[in-house]
Amino acid sequence: MGSVCRFTLLFRKRFWADRAPQPDLNELSFLFAYDQMPPVWWTPHPEPGNAITGWIGGPRSTALASLEPRALGRLACATLARIFHIDTHQVQEQLLGCYTHNWQNDPNILGAYSYVAAGGMDASRRMTEPLADTLYFAGEHTDVTGHWGTVHAAIRSGLRAARQILNT
Repeated sequence: MGSVCRFTLLFRKRFWADRAPQPDLNELSFLFAYDQMPPVWWTPHPEPGNAITGWIGGPRSTALASLEPRALGRLACATLARIFHIDTHQVQEQLLGCYTHNWQNDPNILGAYSYVAAGGMDASRRMTEPLADTLYFAGEHTDVTGHWGTVHAAIRSGLRAARQILNT
């Protein structure tokens, strides 16, 4: 399993949408700020929601994943202020809340997404094989189309497992 810190910030208004001279920020959907922490951001565009989601994966994510939502929200507001070249306080006063879940520390999950380790290209296919026609496996880690770690792979694998059960 890989570690990830993903969180969503809910704001009173879309402060990034009215940032002159960038009128196109009204349609901001994805942002990659390689030198920031976290570097990856997205909005619900084309929906006009007041939320923005931050994401970082891999070893660097543990520094953020260990933060409580309030501290994570403050840090994220400071990062967004740097990205949009505005005062941190202006961003923080718009923040309504920070919502996150630490998948790495969840005893039922212990990670955020799967990935294929070196030498493990056949592992996903092997996990699609039922045990004694009584135990069937599904989940994004069993996807054989190369979309490991995605929601659509999890859904597709559930459909595959259901077909296997119906065909027994």
